[in-house]
Amino acid sequence: MIIVYIALYYVVGNSLTKPEYLEKKDGMNGSGLVFSAYWKRYVLFLLVGFAGIMIGSTILVSSVISLSEIFGVPEFIVSFIAVGVGTSLPELFMGVEAVRKGNHELMIGNIMGANITNLTLVLGSGPLLAPNVVDAGLILPLWDYLIIVSIIVVLIFGLRKKVDRKTALLLIIVYFLSYVIIK
Repeated sequence: MIIVYIALYYVVGNSLTKPEYLEKKDGMNGSGLVFSAYWKRYVLFLLVGFAGIMIGSTILVSSVISLSEIFGVPEFIVSFIAVGVGTSLPELFMGVEAVRKGNHELMIGNIMGANITNLTLVLGSGPLLAPNVVDAGLILPLWDYLIIVSIIVVLIFGLRKKVDRKTALLLIIVYFLSYVIIK
């Protein structure tokens, strides 16, 4: 999964990088395009962000375990609700802000990038760093639901090619149905 993520990142990066992020550079091996100095000033922010994510993730996991013990609820349920909502809120706010400012490409890129990253890099890194057995009984009840929801989303984007208020309401209802199914 990690190799698939790296390959996808390479393909997307090479095909979708905007020209203003690149500059022509002449060197001993000829000329070519390289990332401009624009990116160099964000390396520190990136490293600080990664450190913050690591610290926040550790606190989040400890909190989910504590909450599940306090309320006597399986960790899966608490993490499904708390972690799912908590990790999605920044994307939600960023998406709303992008739409408000007319940056629809940013919203779609954020949604697609986050989902692809979660399904490949994140899902592959966990077992690589800390192998563990996952009980299929946790996933199987949601399997049919996930397939149906995926088909609905593909149909919405494929046939309607837009997300209006009615579609948004449908997607929110579908989201809250997942809570009913996991009980």
